[in-house]
Amino acid sequence: MSIEKYEKKKFSGAWTIIKEVALNSSVGWSFAWPAILANALRSIVDATIFIFIATVVYAGSKFTWNGLSYPEYVFAGLFASLMLNSSLTIPTGSLNFAYGMGELDVYQSLPYSVYPYVIGNLLYSYLVDSIYMISYLAIGEIVFGFSISPLTLLQALIVILLGSLATLGLGLLTSISYFKVHVKNPEPLNWAINLLVSILAGYYFPVSVLPLPLQYLSLIFPHTYVFEATRLIIYGKASIFDLQKNITPLILLTMILLPLGIYTYIKVIKYCEKNAIFLKWS
Repeated sequence: MSIEKYEKKKFSGAWTIIKEVALNSSVGWSFAWPAILANALRSIVDATIFIFIATVVYAGSKFTWNGLSYPEYVFAGLFASLMLNSSLTIPTGSLNFAYGMGELDVYQSLPYSVYPYVIGNLLYSYLVDSIYMISYLAIGEIVFGFSISPLTLLQALIVILLGSLATLGLGLLTSISYFKVHVKNPEPLNWAINLLVSILAGYYFPVSVLPLPLQYLSLIFPHTYVFEATRLIIYGKASIFDLQKNITPLILLTMILLPLGIYTYIKVIKYCEKNAIFLKWS
């Protein structure tokens, strides 16, 4: 077989794995599409409960952020956080899951290693996130009575996608812990970043209520810029062209974190393969 034909066959095999994993059929689900629909139903239930709690608890409060009530504030945070969370957790979380299922032994033996498996998991997560986001928009229409225009939605999605790229770089970087922590264990850097994001990035409450040193610390997370920009955009408070203070840092973070994350992830995978860290049954 010529080198050219081998490379084409190798690419075709990797793409097949990506598609299969993206439909979740390679990780134990016999019915991929019913599972996706079940996720859509769960998203509606989750968002409804969250918004109901926010409405009841803060019904008599005087909370306002750029004219938004607390339920509106929380709702936009839920909407914006979905793809960011997948970007942060999937690069290492999918490896932890595959190790627990004894699948890394198989993927590691293939000529393309574990990368198609991770990419497939990431695409599947984004697919489910998209369904969640559509469900959230429907809830926003019913609960808050706002109707988001296609142009406004496009602007919000651009911000979220840009933030997801920067966060993906951060998620890839967290794999560096595998130099010290075994793949089967919970990923400590992911846990720490998620904790800091929930406190510092404006998910539950505005960054402005934090002490000044913590406000400065919040600026290192892509989430901070995404949450603020998405809230302003979807409620018609600003357009993407008015938010250079959010867009410019996101572009810079993407340019720094994504290449650095990819480089680190490749080094970590090579290290794990060389030292048999991925092996469970072999």
